[in-house]
Amino acid sequence: MSNPGFFKNIKGKALIQKFVYGAIVFILVLGALEGIYRYGIVDFYRAEWEMLNDSLTKAQLKKREQPIIHVFGDSFTANPLAWLTELKQAYPDTVFVNHAVPGTGIRQALSIARARIKTHDSDGMIYQIYTGNDLTDIRHVTHSPKLSLARKLYWESCNRITFPSLVNYRLGQFYSNVPKKPLDPPAENTDFSTHELQLIASEPDFIPNTVLLKNGREKDFKVLVSGLKTLMKTVKNNAPVYLIVLPHCTQVNSVYRESYQKRGAEFPEEGAFYQNDYPFITALEKEFRLMPSVKILNLLLPLKEAEEKDKITVYRTNDIHLNASGNKIVSDFLIKQIKTH
Repeated sequence: MSNPGFFKNIKGKALIQKFVYGAIVFILVLGALEGIYRYGIVDFYRAEWEMLNDSLTKAQLKKREQPIIHVFGDSFTANPLAWLTELKQAYPDTVFVNHAVPGTGIRQALSIARARIKTHDSDGMIYQIYTGNDLTDIRHVTHSPKLSLARKLYWESCNRITFPSLVNYRLGQFYSNVPKKPLDPPAENTDFSTHELQLIASEPDFIPNTVLLKNGREKDFKVLVSGLKTLMKTVKNNAPVYLIVLPHCTQVNSVYRESYQKRGAEFPEEGAFYQNDYPFITALEKEFRLMPSVKILNLLLPLKEAEEKDKITVYRTNDIHLNASGNKIVSDFLIKQIKTH
């Protein structure tokens, strides 16, 4: 007579084996995708590059008859109406190749560079830094009960591997009703973006932590610097490197700080957060002080003066991005600074 328990035990073992095999396959596939993405074996952002660089730039890049400057950044740089357009017009004899991708940071920039640029193959480099999220993209804080489980799991995965950020970026494009060009300037917002609200919920003082390099953000800063030094290996010896540091809007004007405070963000009442040469900048200068070809361009003062002295609004409404006036101020400042370097 057959033993029902015996067959149940066999079926249970078979299910466990299938689960284990499935988990192994999943881990192997994920590891392969991570390696392909991280080391630039496949250029996953080729479509963005094609849209950002016109046919003339591509032709000049192939001929290599003019100096070639590679530009990296996020949505501040991936906008055709932003500062880089005027920089190109100011230097018609220089080829500026735009590698910027919205929502990316140093880890994605390294992947892009590995896929496109050879070692010591560039006549110069511009890397745009943003104090609003360049460190939070390196390490997300996930312990807040205000975050959903899905958000926590996603951010925890991003803290360990880079490929999920690409998946999230593509899904965002897929579900959006706007064209897939990451270049179109957004309409005025009635409230902060979901991402910005999630950053506030997870770490109410994430902006001061970044600006002042405290509460663990100093370690994330080291990761950023290490990545920048690796990225600089694509540049010829002694070729110019410009690190453009764009401030968060709350560093520029109290109006923006009050708007963030209404949504739960926290700021110090006084101290180094309000200085023009704030700790993030001084630490960056210290890291590259022995590299004379590297120049740190701090945009806080010109943007702050435009708001305070000239009464010019430089950021979009309920948006972290610069408006047309802000981009004009940035481009004018950069053109003067690069000419004197």
